[in-house]
Amino acid sequence: MAKNDLESKEERLAAGLARGLSVRQAARLAGLTASTGRRRAAEPGFKDRVAAYRREISGAIVGKLADNAAGAVATLVELLAAGVEPELRLRAAREILNQFTTQAEHLDLSERIEALESETPGRLHASF
Repeated sequence: MAKNDLESKEERLAAGLARGLSVRQAARLAGLTASTGRRRAAEPGFKDRVAAYRREISGAIVGKLADNAAGAVATLVELLAAGVEPELRLRAAREILNQFTTQAEHLDLSERIEALESETPGRLHASF
């Protein structure tokens, strides 16, 4: 087997594991045996490759959520309008407030982490 072909299969294995497949399932989709998949998954640095794929997947998901967030908020705001049944208006208002609070907390934590990282140059920085 050519080196590039093996590397490609290993990358497919890492991508499959990042998507939540079992080692056996990911190995099969990558064109590897389950035992080879287990050996590769146990190699130093392989978990970092899987983690990199997971970050990539998470980034894509966050991007899709961000693309649709304004429309979702607009829908909730529409539900606050008069003429909508009161229980639904209350649920929409609570959801808006809950999401606002959650996002404000995330923003605050991100800013605090950035401040701490800038105060400790040369240290390993977390990547999100």
